[in-house]
Amino acid sequence: MIQLTLSQAVTQHVKDHYEEYSIDPNEKLNIYPFLKRSDTLRPTACSWNTPETGLHQFVYVTPSRLDDKEHLLFIKYYFGATEQNSLVYCGTLAASDTTILSDQLNHMKRMANSGTSKKIQIIEILSSLVFRVLDVTKTVKDLELRTGSILVLQLEYPEMAIKPDVPLTGLVWGPYGEEMIPTFPIQHVLTESLFDQAMHGEYTDVIISAPRTSPHEFQFTVHKSVMSLLPYFKSAFTVGMRESSNNTHIVKLEVPINVDQFVFREFLCFTYLRNDSRTAKLSTGLLLSLLRLADYYGFEELVRSVVDVLAKRYSCLTGQMALQLLSTIQPLRFHNKQILKEMVLTYITFNFRDVGKLSTFRELDDEIYETVIDHVSRAILYPNGVQTEESAQ
Repeated sequence: MIQLTLSQAVTQHVKDHYEEYSIDPNEKLNIYPFLKRSDTLRPTACSWNTPETGLHQFVYVTPSRLDDKEHLLFIKYYFGATEQNSLVYCGTLAASDTTILSDQLNHMKRMANSGTSKKIQIIEILSSLVFRVLDVTKTVKDLELRTGSILVLQLEYPEMAIKPDVPLTGLVWGPYGEEMIPTFPIQHVLTESLFDQAMHGEYTDVIISAPRTSPHEFQFTVHKSVMSLLPYFKSAFTVGMRESSNNTHIVKLEVPINVDQFVFREFLCFTYLRNDSRTAKLSTGLLLSLLRLADYYGFEELVRSVVDVLAKRYSCLTGQMALQLLSTIQPLRFHNKQILKEMVLTYITFNFRDVGKLSTFRELDDEIYETVIDHVSRAILYPNGVQTEESAQ
C-alpha cells in the first residue's frame, strides 16, 4: 500500500466526504497544517515535508481563494456584555498584502453576527496575554499580519472592551477554538431511552427503509407512538400504508429516493430528542439535506431549528456552499426564508469575483441566476442602499 503524504491524505478525505463538507470534489483546496508557535497552535502555509503525525496536530481545509490573497486570518468576537466575557471563533478571512481592514469591516461584522451598524475595534492576539489594537485604515502588510494572525472584533464601548491593563487569561486557546463553553439542555431520560431502543430495534413497531430503486440501502425501526406526533406519519398510520401480510401490525414505510442513511438518522434523532444543540453541530451540507427532508414531511419544528442554525453560518459559507444553499431553499416555503436568502445573496455579492467563476454558478436555473445578478447589480448601483441621481442615470 502506497503511503500518502498528509497533504494527499487530507485532499482525498475531502473528496470522499465532499457532500458532508459542501465542497465540490473538483474544487481546488488550500490546506494549512497547524504548528506550535510560542504558546499556541497557529496555521502555517509552509511546504509539506516528511509527514510527521506528531508535528501537525490540527489541519484547516478551505476552498482556494483568489491567487493574490496569500494570507488566512482567523476572526473571533468578544462578548464583553456577558458574565463569561466570552471569546468565540467566527471563521476565517482570506486577505492579500494590499487588503485594507476597513474595507472588510462589514464582512467581518456579519461573520460575528454583531450587526453592521455597531461601532467596533479590532485587536490582534499575539499570545495568551499580549495583544494590540489595530488601525483599520492600514493594509495587512503595514500591520504585519500573516497567515495564522488572530483578529478579535469587540464593541468600542469602554466598559465592554478588552483592556490592555486587565488582560484575559487563555486569550488565544487555539485560533479555531472557543472560549465559551455552551450549556446543553438535559434531555428527558425517557426520550433518550426510546431513541436508544429504536437504534437497537427494541420494542419497535415501524420499519422505515430506503426504496428498492434508491442508491442507498438502509433500514430503521422506530416507535409508532413517537412518529405519529408528526402529522405526515400519523396520516400514514391511519390509512395503514403497506402493513405486512402476516398480521403482526408491523408498519413498513419508505423514505424519498434521494435520502441517505445519515440524513434520516438525524431526522429520527430530532424527532425523538428535539435537541437544537445537536442540530447546531451538524455540517452545513447535512443541514441542507435535513432541511429538504423536514420540508417534505412538513416537520415545522425541525425546519425552524435548521433555519436558525443556517442563519448563523455566514462565517462558514463558501461560494460552492452559498450556491447550494440558495438552490436548496428556492423551491421551499418556510418561515424566515427571506432572511436566509438575503444572507446568502449578501455573501455571494461580496465574494462575486470568486463565486462568479464557479461552474455551479453557470449551471444555476434561470430564476436563481437572475436573482443573483439582480442583487449584485443593485449592490453595485446603490452601494449604500440608496438610489442616487447619478446611479439612476
